[in-house]
Amino acid sequence: MPENSTHDPSAFNLELLRIQLELHQQIIRLCGSTSAAQDILQAVNLILIRRQDEWDPTRGRLIAWAVKLAQFELLHRISDKKRDKICFSSELVIRIAEGLEAEEPVPTDRRLRYLEECLAGISDRVRELLLAHHGRRESVKAMAWRLKRTPGSVANSLYSARESLRLCIEGKMMMESR
Repeated sequence: MPENSTHDPSAFNLELLRIQLELHQQIIRLCGSTSAAQDILQAVNLILIRRQDEWDPTRGRLIAWAVKLAQFELLHRISDKKRDKICFSSELVIRIAEGLEAEEPVPTDRRLRYLEECLAGISDRVRELLLAHHGRRESVKAMAWRLKRTPGSVANSLYSARESLRLCIEGKMMMESR
């Protein structure tokens, strides 16, 4: 395929970074599983990077293309049944995807406000764990050593904290949509 003469790799990379949260949320809503969504997100990102020359910012938003690729990736995984035990039928995935296309995404500033509100509601100890790992990029292994805990227990605490935040944010989004 001919290379797009207006293609700017840095603009593509910035746009790809900007859509990550929204794309991840859309994929979770499509497949219903955060772990499956992570795998699909990685696969979609690889496809987008390989095919970035095909993106023309004047013809459409990158998020729309990325969500379509995620739908195809999920359908492919459903038909394979090799990796994850995703139980949705292909028809259901298509119906959900069609419903998502009509929805307006929650603006990033609102999601950040929800995150801040939910972070304020957790204990200082849990907030510090999240800040160390996600803010300062401290590894689970280093955190475990510093806290005199096993890496598994630190990883479980991080997972529980992220899951609590996710549920809190989703709850706030649902309350607002009513």
